[in-house]
Amino acid sequence: MKHPALSIRTLAVTGLLLTLAASLCARAQQPTADDTQTRTVTVINIADNVHVALGYDRASMAMIEGDDGVVIIDALGSEATAAKAMEAFRAISDKPVKALILTHRHRDHSGGIGAVVGDQAVPVHQRATANTTPTSSDAFHSAPHGGGEVQIEDSQTPPALALSGDLISGRQTLQVAGLNLTLVATGDENSEQLYVWYADKGVLFSGDHFYTSFPAIHALPDVTRQTLEWIKTLDTMLVESPRFLVTSHGYPIVGNEQSVEALSNYRDTISLVLEETLAGISRSLGPDALVASLQLPPEYAGQAYLEEHFGKLEWAVRAIYADQRGWYDGNPTHLEGQSDKALAQHIADLSGGTEALFENGLLALDNEDYRWAAQLADYLISLDPASSAARHLKADALLGLAEETATVPARALYLKSVKQLRQQAMEGAETEAGTPAQTAPQAP
Repeated sequence: MKHPALSIRTLAVTGLLLTLAASLCARAQQPTADDTQTRTVTVINIADNVHVALGYDRASMAMIEGDDGVVIIDALGSEATAAKAMEAFRAISDKPVKALILTHRHRDHSGGIGAVVGDQAVPVHQRATANTTPTSSDAFHSAPHGGGEVQIEDSQTPPALALSGDLISGRQTLQVAGLNLTLVATGDENSEQLYVWYADKGVLFSGDHFYTSFPAIHALPDVTRQTLEWIKTLDTMLVESPRFLVTSHGYPIVGNEQSVEALSNYRDTISLVLEETLAGISRSLGPDALVASLQLPPEYAGQAYLEEHFGKLEWAVRAIYADQRGWYDGNPTHLEGQSDKALAQHIADLSGGTEALFENGLLALDNEDYRWAAQLADYLISLDPASSAARHLKADALLGLAEETATVPARALYLKSVKQLRQQAMEGAETEAGTPAQTAPQAP
């Protein structure tokens, strides 16, 4: 399908939205309700000798000052950001680093190891099952909050550094610099995490077992996380009854009552989503019906730390359904589906042809019905993979979706796809329908 006039019209629409694109990219760098927790550069002090660096990167980094040295927990996403955080820590204490503890090996927590340990023989403690091979997930976790361009070249952690300390399994005590720290590797969200319990001061460093967002039960582009194991881990953390809860993403929670309430609500939210989804499956509900029917009660939905910045309720429900039932959604119509191209041809025929289908896509875009516009663009690309007009239409639709969403992974995926679609339209690339929008960004 090649319609010069339609291509010109689409390019005109695209031109009008270039300003929107620039505005969106700029907006991605401005603090949102979530970003303010990590965009404001600061070091805060809790429990006398515990200091938390915020705003230097997507994650936080903590320093515990001991008698003759300091212990660092997590290393941010790059050596550049970790070096700046260490400089701030050095203004507080010039004692040598005696140990580095990694709560897990996502890149936003481990990319700056070199800046923390330098050329010293500093032991790096991590979970025994930690994955030391960089993955697309690591890259995704390094993406800026605004979903900007992603780079992974500067954060490859040398294996010798990563393996120079203890490999933690179960519950182990670490005695260093006059400090007694408990490192706990329980069943968790991705079987690679541990949390740190500093009992003497009542400080719990949660890693990504708890962070200020709706839990990412399915974290794009990873596999589904084990919800039952996550719940068990939160139960174990509740037994510690912390007075301070230091999350790896967001400001620490201060106070025993507040910390316990936050952990309890987080656990109960995950448990509720799991139980309600399983109950719906037992009633033969498919994933779409489950998503439409499940809502969080007000006491959970109103909590700032359960807003959908990283995880989404819809994604959680679909992930649990797929984990329990696989690909089949219970509708026999979908048992032997037709190809995307065949479906697209039927839709085009119903619309009165591809030109009418394209016009409907432009109308949906004008009406800010961006999901429908993107879907119609997918049909057009299926019918003519070389159509630059259809790719511009889809890019415009995804740009609108990126502006609407508050969920960081979704925004990153949308913007990544917009860039790909624009490039493909310019080069006249011929790819299969839907591929750009489904490509995970090579970038908690």
